[in-house]
Amino acid sequence: MKKFALYAFLLLTLTALLFSFVGCDKLKGEQGEQGIMGPQGITPQLQINADTGCWGVSYDNGSTWASLGVRAQGDTGATGATGATGATGATGATGPQGEPGQTGATG
Repeated sequence: MKKFALYAFLLLTLTALLFSFVGCDKLKGEQGEQGIMGPQGITPQLQINADTGCWGVSYDNGSTWASLGVRAQGDTGATGATGATGATGATGATGPQGEPGQTGATG
């Protein structure tokens, strides 16, 4: 078994040396003919179904939709604790004096 491994190693080493001397670019074949044009690709569209809340996919530009069975949103969680009251802000500047009001009825 050790002789086989040694022979395989030597064969691989000699092959690598041969490629380095000959040059890999010399071993390339000729350019093949241009292939025929394939069908146009389809980009799937995704949406969230408003009735079920699950993701849907369309492969025909939105004409038909299939549910993926995956919810887009989880259930509503519990309400969190009330946060601390913030600090009182600075007092603002006094505004301009307003116009005098109408005289009231005499009584």
